[in-house]
Amino acid sequence: MRLLLFDIDGTLLRAHGIGARAMERAGRRVLGAGFTLDGIDFGGALDPWIFREAARRLGHDDPSEFHAAFRDEYLAELPGEIEVAGSGLARSLGDLGLIDEYQIYLHPVVIGSGKPYFAGPRPPLRLVANDRIGEDAIRLTYVPA
Repeated sequence: MRLLLFDIDGTLLRAHGIGARAMERAGRRVLGAGFTLDGIDFGGALDPWIFREAARRLGHDDPSEFHAAFRDEYLAELPGEIEVAGSGLARSLGDLGLIDEYQIYLHPVVIGSGKPYFAGPRPPLRLVANDRIGEDAIRLTYVPA
């Protein structure tokens, strides 16, 4: 089973614009160089609606004939890495066995409060890598055991 989670407006997870960039590249291949997402409000919008709005700006009043080609190009453009912003969503995905790798960045900062990333029982994990990031942080890479 392949699961693609995407939240282009950043309310559930942070993807640093990879969805929008993938969507623009796919749209340009399907509808031409004029395809752009500039000025489209992504807030609460689903990807098919965003595509239709961008296509309509190019004069395609009914872009449904292009949707399958766009979807295939879009999915091919999406990288396989998504940064989840929130312990609740991460826990749900982990409980379903949908996380292939955890990258945990350690940086000594005291913040005073917050919700633990592993709020419930920690899933069994196996450390597969550790990397120094800059002068004062370490990335620990774990996979489900």
